[in-house]
Amino acid sequence: MEHSSDIEDDFRYEIEFANELIELDVYRLLTIIFSSKALRKADPPILGLDMMTWKFERAEIYRIVFNLAIRARNILDKPTKENKLIAEEITGKLELGTVNSDLSFREACNKIIHSEHINFGIVGFKSIAENEGITEFIYVYGKKGRKQWKAIIDLIKFSNVLMGLSI
Repeated sequence: MEHSSDIEDDFRYEIEFANELIELDVYRLLTIIFSSKALRKADPPILGLDMMTWKFERAEIYRIVFNLAIRARNILDKPTKENKLIAEEITGKLELGTVNSDLSFREACNKIIHSEHINFGIVGFKSIAENEGITEFIYVYGKKGRKQWKAIIDLIKFSNVLMGLSI
């Protein structure tokens, strides 16, 4: 019997660890979003910071969002009543041709996973070195058949929904 107890404890630990990884990535994502504008206001300016933030913020947001979308889809594929409700939460907008519609959390995950390109909302953009930071919106682009689509995802809403997932 000890053996089965160890297995159950290991499984519980793995579930807690998986939850913590999602929470950690959500924390990292939100930290990047909320610190972006503050970093650009550093006084005195930090040499090279503008180029570092431009490069690293975008790379990290893409990496985190892509990983979160994959993990979320894996969880959502487990059919529970809670996951069905969470999957339907609105986290953005979808533009498909001339038709605009709400974008569910599940569909936002799909769009991120199958994207061809992602752009970032930027405040006061003049150049890579001259901008006031990123916003909470990402613009995800791809194709469905021959039709181009664009998804506008609010990462604050996306993060909030992620925190409610049941593993």
